[in-house]
Amino acid sequence: MKKVVLFFAAAVLFAQSLNWYSDYKKAFKAAKEQNRLVLVDISKTDCPPCEFMKNVVMDEKGEVNTILKNRFVLVKYVVPKNDIPEKFKKHYFDFTPAILIYDKNGRFLKAVYGATSYENFLKDLKSVLKGK
Repeated sequence: MKKVVLFFAAAVLFAQSLNWYSDYKKAFKAAKEQNRLVLVDISKTDCPPCEFMKNVVMDEKGEVNTILKNRFVLVKYVVPKNDIPEKFKKHYFDFTPAILIYDKNGRFLKAVYGATSYENFLKDLKSVLKGK
């Protein structure tokens, strides 16, 4: 019985999912407090490219997931369920997924539109972190 409990405890520790905000104002406040960047993921339900980005590229293991957990505050909007705040409409063109990256002060840094490979998304994240 102890082995089963330890197994599940280890699984929870190593398979923690990403924490997503639904309120961008709270997310930017947290980003300032934690000195992190903000990544906004705008997706649609029944969107295969959105599911690919969520389940394959930003999966529960790997360097992308580690970077997202440790260096970003994450915000998720699902359209049409959620209204897209005015702040993001300048860089959102009704094309999903739309991944928008901002600094902690709200300055736009980069956008990734549509599905991309794990390697390309990792390269995009690293370039933003380096300030390029």
